[in-house]
Amino acid sequence: MLFYDQDEANRMFEAAGYPRFEHYLQQAHPGSPRAITTLAEPA
Repeated sequence: MLFYDQDEANRMFEAAGYPRFEHYLQQAHPGSPRAITTLAEPA
């Protein structure tokens, strides 16, 4: 489940020290629950 938006995810990964990351939002169909997956590279 997506409990935060992409901006909040950006803040969390930046605060954790990840300089490069990319989010992928997944949703089966409109109105269904969303999930976020993030790929991040350490500094």
